Amino acid sequence: MRKFFIKGNLSAAPLLSADDSHHVKNVLRLKPGDVLCVADELGQTAAAEIKSLEGGQVSLNLTRLTPQRREPALRVVLGQGLGKGDKMDFVCQKAVELGAAAIAPLALERSVARYDAARARLKQERWQKVVLAAGKQCRRDILPCVYAPMTLPEALSCFPFDLGIIAYEGETERGLREILRGAEARPSSVLLLVGPEGGFSAAEIKAAEAAGVQRASLGPRVLRTETAAVAALAVIMYEFGDLGEINA
Repeated sequence: MRKFFIKGNLSAAPLLSADDSHHVKNVLRLKPGDVLCVADELGQTAAAEIKSLEGGQVSLNLTRLTPQRREPALRVVLGQGLGKGDKMDFVCQKAVELGAAAIAPLALERSVARYDAARARLKQERWQKVVLAAGKQCRRDILPCVYAPMTLPEALSCFPFDLGIIAYEGETERGLREILRGAEARPSSVLLLVGPEGGFSAAEIKAAEAAGVQRASLGPRVLRTETAAVAALAVIMYEFGDLGEINA
């Protein structure tokens, strides 16, 4: 069953967005009577029957609520250093699939990509579209938010966490597995920080540690920034989240 997201709360007769209406009508070529799955901004899901496709607007009738359990109890915010090209698109897509709650693009000292305010706004809109497409594909119940590019101090102040981890290729004493399995209590929120191609500067590492974030090695091989983000997020979701579980 195809899944779509609507603004606000589920109502008796929700409407799809213009883009989704176009997709339903002209790409999927669905007809009145066909059934979709819809989710609102609170994560409520329901089966809905297409009522009308008139005027390019798809209107629906809810048929039944369909409670799901696709959102992990663990809230992970991924702070990802801005990379070159379309690497952020890839990271956003995979972060959604793995269950991240939010994605914070980080403008760091060694980030090659630099955006002015107008360009940053366009990039944020693009990344949110990537998130929307990924959320439909993997059937998330709540779409993660992609924030506008921010600095590391802004991220450290914006996102409270039970456990903070900064992936650092220069760490030689503690690996990610040791940190996760050494946690005194199961965290409910994790802030994961991954640097750009050039990694974090010494000053950024120091600032993160001062905020309570722990340095972690991801192993003996130096990973690409997009690989590091996906690998670390997968390990965290396996250890504390729902990766590998079977929904009832």
